Amino acid sequence: MGHPDGGWRWTAIICLALSFSQTGCATVRGYLATDSGPSSVGWSTLDEQFVHAGERVAFSFVISKSANAAAPLDPVGIVDYCDATIDGRHVAVELDDGGHFRFGGDVGDRAHGAGIVVTAAVYRQDGQQDAMLIGDEWVQAENPYDQHDRLLAGDSVRLIVYRSEIDLPVRPPDGVPLDLSRGRLEILRKDGSSTHIATGGAASDGFEYSGPNADGAFHVHYLPAAGQLNKTGSTTVRFTAPLPDGGEYAVEAYLATP
Repeated sequence: MGHPDGGWRWTAIICLALSFSQTGCATVRGYLATDSGPSSVGWSTLDEQFVHAGERVAFSFVISKSANAAAPLDPVGIVDYCDATIDGRHVAVELDDGGHFRFGGDVGDRAHGAGIVVTAAVYRQDGQQDAMLIGDEWVQAENPYDQHDRLLAGDSVRLIVYRSEIDLPVRPPDGVPLDLSRGRLEILRKDGSSTHIATGGAASDGFEYSGPNADGAFHVHYLPAAGQLNKTGSTTVRFTAPLPDGGEYAVEAYLATP
């Protein structure tokens, strides 16, 4: 959008653990949260958080006068724009009605233990806006006589990628044969949804099993995708298999989220 002085107008995000105070204005702080951290309310502002490989992560950035991200200020009239980066790549940001700058990104097929730095910061424009996201490109303004925009506040978080593995011991009742090839693995999420997985084969990406070992136990193996698990807390895993008498054998365990 055109600006009277020939500059640009827009909205976006970036991060640093900073606060800024100018004459006549109270100090504001920035807080960056994710929806994948260890928080019972769904958002976490911890500096370091775990995310599953392939997970889609939502981010929320707010400014506040206090050391409390739950009491955000309305940024309208304080902030001119916001800039955000995920692993060094600038991304688009939207401001919601509650004063939260929202953006998101896919973790992708990253290795276990990989780190991703996410930043968000807000600026007060001075003359022409220094830079903006146009499409997928971060474009810098070229005006050597223009003043730099003022950083008001920012924050950052480091995401650590993990991968989950289900290795479920299955011990059949004494003397009762159990056909694991007819079994079913269920992943039960806290929102009531579930994933049902049959045994793997040439035509399906299902679970595998091995055994019995020396103590008579089998092991059911499966590598779940990010969307099959709860983002926080633990996820219930259940394996069932039919018994010769028409009944059903079941074993249940909990897969913890880091």
